[in-house]
Amino acid sequence: MNTNSLELNKTIITSADFDEPSIYWLITFSVMLIISILSIFLIDNKDYDALMICFFVVSFIPLIIYFFLYFESNEMKQIHEVIGTLDYDNHSINIDDKIILLSDIKEIKLHHNDHPVNTLSLPIISNLVIDNPDGFPLFRRGEYLLEKTYSKLSISTNTDKKYEVGFYIDTMVKEKILLNFIDYCYLNEVQFIEFTNGKRSYRFKTNLKYDEIQEVKKKHSLKKWI
Repeated sequence: MNTNSLELNKTIITSADFDEPSIYWLITFSVMLIISILSIFLIDNKDYDALMICFFVVSFIPLIIYFFLYFESNEMKQIHEVIGTLDYDNHSINIDDKIILLSDIKEIKLHHNDHPVNTLSLPIISNLVIDNPDGFPLFRRGEYLLEKTYSKLSISTNTDKKYEVGFYIDTMVKEKILLNFIDYCYLNEVQFIEFTNGKRSYRFKTNLKYDEIQEVKKKHSLKKWI
């Protein structure tokens, strides 16, 4: 794998094949319901009335389980694709057929996520890397449903052009490639600002002390931190 090439990704969300819950739950419900009804009408003993009513109520549990599994079944299929690459050399950053000279770059921002992003930041990233024409919910009761965790890179130029790309890091090799790109930006004194999981960071390290921040700014000629 080329260590100077970062894969750009997109996830396409489509309808999945419906996996209906087992008919076993409906059969169990039917049998229990019939038994409970027959017991109520055929057993003429008031001592058992409370027990038979309880059994009648319990007979609905398999039905409830069936409908719970029905609505909880996975409704969407996720297809992850490589849609391009970001390459770089001593003079430029190349996004597919777009060549951005280092001398033309005003600022680069990285929003890196190494675990599922929260609800607030999801729309910013999903518009870039998620193709979801049917509008499937990406969160359910606080659970993040996407299989990949996306990051975003924004490149602003001196002519006010802006390039945004999205990608996910799911292997140590890809994380190393991203770190190589970060070091490349710092080495070439690009105004590079990175966030990791929503916090300002330096090579993925967050919560830097004041002295560490000043040292990083001086070392890489950064004009600002935030």
